[in-house]
Amino acid sequence: MMRVALGDQVHPTVRSFLDHHSHPGVVCVPIRDLPPSETALMWLTATRRPKIDAFARAAADVIAHTELAAQFPSGHSQIKH
Repeated sequence: MMRVALGDQVHPTVRSFLDHHSHPGVVCVPIRDLPPSETALMWLTATRRPKIDAFARAAADVIAHTELAAQFPSGHSQIKH
């Protein structure tokens, strides 16, 4: 955020990012013509840690309890452990 505030770089991101990571010198300028995109959680398997596993389980739980669950086959998790 400091580099953005200093004008050294830009950071394309989702609108809600600034709701959680604001800085007085940074404003959000919407990019309105981007197509929808997909995201994925990824990590190196060599660096597995209990916190990573807990986060992956929490993410899978959120997906299971939202409209996203309909996008995945029953009993199939997109999150690989």
